[in-house]
Amino acid sequence: ETFFVPFVGVYGITSKASVLLKVPYINRDQITETGLKRGDQGLGDITLLGKYRLYTKDYKGATSRFSLLGGLELPTGEDDESDSTGVLPQTLQLGSGSVDFIAGGAYTYQSLDYEWDVDFKYKFNQEANNFKFGDEFNYNFAYQKRFSPWILPERGLYDQWNAVLEFNGIYTARNELAGNDVFASGGNTLFLSPGIQFASQRMVYEFSYQYPILQNLHGNQLEIDYKLAFSFRYTF
Repeated sequence: ETFFVPFVGVYGITSKASVLLKVPYINRDQITETGLKRGDQGLGDITLLGKYRLYTKDYKGATSRFSLLGGLELPTGEDDESDSTGVLPQTLQLGSGSVDFIAGGAYTYQSLDYEWDVDFKYKFNQEANNFKFGDEFNYNFAYQKRFSPWILPERGLYDQWNAVLEFNGIYTARNELAGNDVFASGGNTLFLSPGIQFASQRMVYEFSYQYPILQNLHGNQLEIDYKLAFSFRYTF
């Protein structure tokens, strides 16, 4: 069982370039076949990500944009924590112990009535503690439609509610231990994620229910039943 709370800050350097800092709080627990509970909680690895917009095209009441992403995941989380039975497995540690590299892209088309987004991100994981997590490829598609107000006011500011539908996928290569593949690791999972969003001038609230419609995992692994996600954003 994993409880994950990311604290994210975004700063715009120019009209085209911005940086993102993500500091996650993680609680990981696992109950063994003998009933022993193992795990840890605390801050995980920090992500530092840059975004640069390469393409912008504006239409009447709409805009489309494409940006490149690049950055690092830094080994700030504990990666050698122990409990009464010994050192925790790497999959229960809060950090990977390695500096990992990230690259990707994002495309958005936004109008006054609806928006759709496509993004992808590849994380090149490195070895630490004689262990290497498999590289990760994240791919996402999201569509949102305004349903309130159904008809926009002729002038002035307004709050709005959006219905959201997403497909969130992650493909993970097998982990490696001492240079050898860990058979029961890695695979591909795709989530169908309906949700709802409330947006005002400075604040955005989002909630989604993520249900796995595809889980093609290597070997004998625990499958995911569902995920719940809630986010809050504030613009300064």
